[in-house]
Amino acid sequence: MLALLWWPLAAVAAVDAVAAGTGVVAWRRAHTAALSLAEIAEAVVDLRATDLATALGIVTPHNRVTPGIGHEITERLRKGA
Repeated sequence: MLALLWWPLAAVAAVDAVAAGTGVVAWRRAHTAALSLAEIAEAVVDLRATDLATALGIVTPHNRVTPGIGHEITERLRKGA
């Protein structure tokens, strides 16, 4: 209402509205990019888990990584372990 009486306030309100919209778009794009990166990282691990286990000296029966082997890999690669 005050913007109707004083035009500079209307300009500030318009810029503020655009900035808020830009922030929402930026957040959505960052969120989508983070999800994509997580999916790619998971796919790389899925594809190369047996190679990683072999490189760490962990025996993989039938060239498959079981949840137990996955936990062993995690324990060996965890920082501070």
